[in-house]
Amino acid sequence: MLTTPQTYINGRIFNTTQFYLDQFIAEFDFLIGGGTGAEGIILAWVPEYNYATSNGGSLDFNNTNGYAVEFDTYTNTNDISEEHIGLIFNKATNHLAQVSLPNNTIEDNTWHHTKIDFNRGKLLVYLDNILYLVYNIQDYIPFYGYFGITGSTGAQTNYHMIDNINIRQISPTNNKFISGYCLDKLGYPVSGVTIRGYFNEVESSLSNEDGFYTITIPDGFSGSLVAEKIGWDFYPNRRYYENVSTNLQNQNFEGKLVPPIISIHEINNNAECVLSHQAGAEVQIRYLINSNVIPSYATGNIYRNPLSLQINSTIKAVAYLSLIHI
Repeated sequence: MLTTPQTYINGRIFNTTQFYLDQFIAEFDFLIGGGTGAEGIILAWVPEYNYATSNGGSLDFNNTNGYAVEFDTYTNTNDISEEHIGLIFNKATNHLAQVSLPNNTIEDNTWHHTKIDFNRGKLLVYLDNILYLVYNIQDYIPFYGYFGITGSTGAQTNYHMIDNINIRQISPTNNKFISGYCLDKLGYPVSGVTIRGYFNEVESSLSNEDGFYTITIPDGFSGSLVAEKIGWDFYPNRRYYENVSTNLQNQNFEGKLVPPIISIHEINNNAECVLSHQAGAEVQIRYLINSNVIPSYATGNIYRNPLSLQINSTIKAVAYLSLIHI
């Protein structure tokens, strides 16, 4: 039992064994009802299971940095209807997909069976053997984490009960996984880093907004991985592997911005600054004229009398340059 029909309480149950959250099938029975009408239950897969508890419309799923399928019975922020099935990320108000249910479909104080089939972002949700929700998370990156089921009440209440839980991972191949983070020297994430495998056929992977990447390799992989992003160097510049037979975590890369090439010279009593680099992103210039600070953002040519700046770059870096014209 997750909750009794009391106001503003929550309940959760988590498997504290860590799994690689790539492919799985989750099945369980649930009962919602016997109270005044709220809130619902979810199946969650999250990086950490000891996130802060919450109740009400959060369904005890708030700031989790994970995913969940919800069976919701009360209309809250961003809900499509009173009763609905939804896919959420990080918190209950952040819906990736949802589908309406007629009232008293799941909040009827009787037992229902659900099956949740997940395959690297592709989601199928069945309720009582009927397929209700189909969705594909385009940018899903598998991660290590935990399965759990949570529920809550708010000003309105219900029993939230679960039974016959069966969660199993699907491993159609003997593939293994290498994962880690791309971070700068201060520990901040570097997103959009391409991780490539060499010496074997390995699909490339991109680091996400947290700097996390995961890459699938064949069992027995021997080869190397490199991290690549325009305007950045990474250490180590290559990671070597031989006969990999288990999943590997914390295979991190430390990134460092490559400084732009700057040259300054006088042309007709005007200072000219030329900034050049690999093609790619953006440059920010700050300079001084006659001791007055004039901030400027430049991606092309900028002229200020008596200082002339010529910017020849679109690098993925931010460069700060101070020039004092004498």
